[in-house]
Amino acid sequence: MKTPLYRQALKHSWGLAWKHKWLWPLGLFATFLGQMGILELLTTVGIVDNGATPSQYMFEIIADLQGFSYGFLSALPMIDIVGITWVLVIFVGIAVFLAFVATVSQGALIHVASRSVKSKSKLPDVGKSWHAGVSHFWRLFFIQVFKKLVLLAMAVVVGYFTVQLALHSGTFEVFSFLAVFTSAIIVGLVVSFFVIYSACYVVVDEKSIWEAMEDAWHLFTHHWFVSIEIGVILLAINMLLGLFVALVAFVFFIPSLIMWIIAAVLGSSTLFATATTVAFLLLSMFIMFVGSVYTVFSTSAWTYLFMKMHKKKVKSRTLHWLGG
Repeated sequence: MKTPLYRQALKHSWGLAWKHKWLWPLGLFATFLGQMGILELLTTVGIVDNGATPSQYMFEIIADLQGFSYGFLSALPMIDIVGITWVLVIFVGIAVFLAFVATVSQGALIHVASRSVKSKSKLPDVGKSWHAGVSHFWRLFFIQVFKKLVLLAMAVVVGYFTVQLALHSGTFEVFSFLAVFTSAIIVGLVVSFFVIYSACYVVVDEKSIWEAMEDAWHLFTHHWFVSIEIGVILLAINMLLGLFVALVAFVFFIPSLIMWIIAAVLGSSTLFATATTVAFLLLSMFIMFVGSVYTVFSTSAWTYLFMKMHKKKVKSRTLHWLGG
């Protein structure tokens, strides 16, 4: 190839994400499943602050809303069992809805991205893309549950040994923590890439769950170094976007800061609340915009490279530069 494959993948994926804005709502919902690749592992085990990347800010916003809801409910007087049941039903319903829409959106994005690789001029419309996501829902949902359980288990184990290290900072505890931490990173990386390829096999090649997982494992073992390279590149891009979002957040809060100062001078609590609300809404909208576009971009990049890798072996760029 005249152009390096990774550069092709990034260019193609950015073009798809930016030109086809109808994909952004799908990206917004798909973000709730977590990032595809290294980032979710790092944020799950706590290596990287969730707030460091734009696509993870939305989870903080949801957590804040949940905290507000809990505080609001706890402040209410005791209500009857019917009221409590309705509240639980509403929260469970919202959770089920988000899980369904997020999973379908991810399937739809993979479907569109795979079709864009085959034919740039003929992309499926919203209806066909959504239908493709719905038809693969249960298989994709099972894969996501598998990933979440493994990453959660890794986080729990690392958390336990972290507490032990804090309580007993001896040589044994230090080596135990390092061994467990390293093992968790390796297992988490393998599972993250394995799940990406499994989802692509389900949507692109119409594989069953077990066939997709088997083929995904073979694909990963033949491209494990390439997978790490791709993951690191996308992680670096996400971190740069995180810095950009932090800079924009500062700019957004400058007018609010001025209004806060004026509110303090005037003693106006209404002006202070208005400034805070406006800043929060503007920043939230911007974060969701960046997160949705990045999710479309990263999902498309993984799908593009999957389409290349499962047709023929892709050589690692690092190994190529080293002459391997």
